[in-house]
Amino acid sequence: MRVKFLGKEASCTALFDTGSGVTVIQRVFFEENFGAAWSTLEKPLKLYCISGELVQAEKHAQLMIAVEFHLPETVFVVDEFAEEIEWRAGGCGCPSW
Repeated sequence: MRVKFLGKEASCTALFDTGSGVTVIQRVFFEENFGAAWSTLEKPLKLYCISGELVQAEKHAQLMIAVEFHLPETVFVVDEFAEEIEWRAGGCGCPSW
């Protein structure tokens, strides 16, 4: 999929949890594609990822996600990121960006 931020566009692989009210993006990917142009939260936010891992978000950005249309989305920029997710009897590899 494609993501757009401040006139720049990047391609990435993503895993969506449509039941989640939170979207996270890996800091390294964000910096490589858009620079360190995020905003900082007043107070860090602690989030549980789909992997069950607890991560802390201090940075965020409003970007556009291009699927079949452009969807504005607030993303939290995090340092920690799961490599693999398991559920039930199956599993799924996470994108390395």
